[in-house]
Amino acid sequence: LKQLIEELGVSSLKEQGLVMKEAKIKLGASVDGKRLNLALKELLQ
Repeated sequence: LKQLIEELGVSSLKEQGLVMKEAKIKLGASVDGKRLNLALKELLQ
């Protein structure tokens, strides 16, 4: 997830939708969106 954030150049929670979209593509649709969202919020704060 950290690598994806760096690749996309995301630096704020306003752009979390972009990371979520790309993460689901790369990690597969079976990824738990809630856990992904929580981890993403922690990394972007």
